[in-house]
Amino acid sequence: MKLTRHLKIAAAAGLRAGSLIGTVDVLARIFSWSFEWFELYQAFIISVAASVSFFLVFGFSLWLAQKIMKFGLDNNQSNEAYLAGEMSFILMFYGLVLVNNFILSPLSFIEPASFSLSLIVTLLSAIFGFAIFFKGKEFLSLASLQLKKPKVKKFLGNYIFAVFVFAAVSLFIDVYMLHYSPSYKSDSRLKDYPNIILITIDTARADHLSLYGYYLNTTPNLNKLAEHSVVFDNAIAPGPDTQTSMASVLTGRYQYRHNTTLRNPVINEKELFISEMLKDKGYVTTGMVSAVYIKSKYGAGQGFMEYKDRLDFFEYTQTYNKLSMKRLLDYVPGMRTFIFRTDGERSAEEINRDAFKFLEKNSNNKFFLWVHYIEPHHPYNRGSQYRSQFSKEKITLYDVWKTNKDIQLATVYRQKPAYAIERYLPIPNSTIETAKALYDAEIYSVDSSIGKLVGKLDQLGLKDKTIIIITADHGEEFYDHGGFMHHTLYYENVHVPLLIYYTAKLPPKRIKETVSTIDIFSTVLDVANTESPENVDSASLLPLIKTSKSPVGRYAISELYGRPKLNESVQQAIFDDGWELLLIKPEDPKNRMHSSLFNINADPQEKLNLYNVNITKRRFLEKELEKIEQN
Repeated sequence: MKLTRHLKIAAAAGLRAGSLIGTVDVLARIFSWSFEWFELYQAFIISVAASVSFFLVFGFSLWLAQKIMKFGLDNNQSNEAYLAGEMSFILMFYGLVLVNNFILSPLSFIEPASFSLSLIVTLLSAIFGFAIFFKGKEFLSLASLQLKKPKVKKFLGNYIFAVFVFAAVSLFIDVYMLHYSPSYKSDSRLKDYPNIILITIDTARADHLSLYGYYLNTTPNLNKLAEHSVVFDNAIAPGPDTQTSMASVLTGRYQYRHNTTLRNPVINEKELFISEMLKDKGYVTTGMVSAVYIKSKYGAGQGFMEYKDRLDFFEYTQTYNKLSMKRLLDYVPGMRTFIFRTDGERSAEEINRDAFKFLEKNSNNKFFLWVHYIEPHHPYNRGSQYRSQFSKEKITLYDVWKTNKDIQLATVYRQKPAYAIERYLPIPNSTIETAKALYDAEIYSVDSSIGKLVGKLDQLGLKDKTIIIITADHGEEFYDHGGFMHHTLYYENVHVPLLIYYTAKLPPKRIKETVSTIDIFSTVLDVANTESPENVDSASLLPLIKTSKSPVGRYAISELYGRPKLNESVQQAIFDDGWELLLIKPEDPKNRMHSSLFNINADPQEKLNLYNVNITKRRFLEKELEKIEQN
């Protein structure tokens, strides 16, 4: 049989197998109601492309084997061989899915357990294919005849055509929408109002910014902007994770009110966002974000006329993908990075590209723009061009994980529950310093991106017509209290930068009083001459800026409501005039997680627990926290 005939039959087998796998994947996503629309057409494209590619290689190999071994197959035998291969391929696919997606969840096929079990599945599938070809002639003949029946043939042809049309049209719409930027017009009555830009940096602990006295120059652009800004030295994030913290910033309400927590990451649509209020005021509202849990499907896009939250073209993030060909292919080393070009993030460079287009298009409008940069979130894989400034070693965090298999970072990287991890494991100091150096390089990188964004505003003549607010959703730990990442309410995880640039109304100064980043909500509304709703916890910072006196009874609180199934605790913290009371329920003696009282002014690293020493201060703050929650 000629090679072209082999490839034609192989392509048909690949189309059938791929369409079946894609259909099952799509139905599973729909029935679980866990998908984004573009994943449906991509499920077909990826499944069909992978299956057809496999069978074309299979067809060429079969033709080559015939040539070398001098054996022949007639048309019927060839059809039966490919049909047996098709059955074997589908069996192999779902066997690999069972092993890797439901049992193991490895990083790649090269992990010993995955490699061994996947090899067994592949061999068994191949044996099945050979067995059914040589011993199941009657079954294959019957199946082949069924496929040749006019009705069956017509149905399959029509279905595959429908899949092709659906995928092609959806791809066109997807590409168009990704590059489409709608036009809006702000209310003409806002001509004397400022533009508003909220810049949030993911995972930026304040004490690693040179703006806050860090010994390395990590933020030269922020330093320069701060010369003309109001800088808050003690700003507290309302939570140590992105979705809960940003839900509070956008609504002006603490977690115990809006109930967006680790247990419930979706923001209630009844919550009133600052973007909704500014939209009603007449502002053009746009969000450009780069983190999973502030995507619109989690409710974070409320009130934004345009909300760019697509992380990658082939995203497949936080949706049901256990039966996905894409997920299985991701286990092949290099496939995710070099073929699909996905990393689950949007870089600051990508964010800026969209932001610049928006600014150019809306330079004559009054706008509220929220920009969220993912840097310097782990795995600190951005800013590689700056690493030599902070470390002499050419190393990545993945190298650290590979060489320290017993540490918690490996647990986090493997995407297993990260909050209930063991603390105070023996970690070499060199490991900690390497992680810090990579983190510092990312801070420098995002600072550079912020500098470019501010430069664009200046270039367009918008800088001095705009109030620019820069903060972070939470901080990061580097073994300060025996752990990594951001899973506690210790100071390093909730002390964040806060800078307000508004030269038209606010002279530069530094403010020592403790504030919360939820106060951004009421501050922006105050600038926009709009009253804050009564049911918010936020308060405008303008009176504090003008008088340098904090209102009596104003505290900052931070919350973390752990997931009981993962043995995570509930943590609550209240900050007042250089003190932090941290309540942990239940306490975790094994990991040395106890309720604590710290004098931050005297002990900024929070090493000395005064919980059972300064009883008066502890009880006072306990009562104040209780009053806040009761109100």
